[in-house]
Amino acid sequence: MKNKLLVFDFDGTIINTSQALTMAINEILSRYGLPPVDVREVKRAVGGGIQSTLRKLFGQKYHEGLVEEFRALYPEYLETHVRVYEGMDEAIRGLYESAYKMTILSNGSTPFMERMLEKFGLREYFHLIVGIDKGFPPKPDRTALLYIMELMNSSPAYTVFIGDSEYDIMTARNAGVSVIFVTWGYGENIGADVEVENPYELPDVVNLLFREKEGAL
Repeated sequence: MKNKLLVFDFDGTIINTSQALTMAINEILSRYGLPPVDVREVKRAVGGGIQSTLRKLFGQKYHEGLVEEFRALYPEYLETHVRVYEGMDEAIRGLYESAYKMTILSNGSTPFMERMLEKFGLREYFHLIVGIDKGFPPKPDRTALLYIMELMNSSPAYTVFIGDSEYDIMTARNAGVSVIFVTWGYGENIGADVEVENPYELPDVVNLLFREKEGAL
């Protein structure tokens, strides 16, 4: 019997890093005499990795050294200006209590995710955490998602991906997995199975989606 598996994205889905990201970027912009940006501008620029984001925001003043400047500065803000999206902790606990296998797949750092989950009291709810440092190609490549399904004794028919970006949707599609798009993050919906606007709605949406999947099996 296959396990019912939930695969969460992290940044933009579980935790809100927009303030930390904006503050770090604005500090670097000020070093180059550029005006600050607000959270909305940063969110529009996110996607495709930090190199792409910085290129959009710095324009003609972009250079490769900005990436290293950002990586040196960003952790300082991450430790103090990150929070869990309101209602997400309750949703995670509710889904765990419904006996789903819970995992995370992110292009971010596994140690950072582990540390943040411990900080907010959520680590115990996740059976597996896979970040970019585990050696898999980044999303939207499906390799890591296939690995998670195999390790958790699941399959595409019993798996749902939950994320906030086009990359999450493409990753799920590449692996033949259903996907829920959450609107409170950074990306846009390019064809998810379901869209959720509030974390409190997530458990009911997941349960309904699995009932529909079971009916099709």
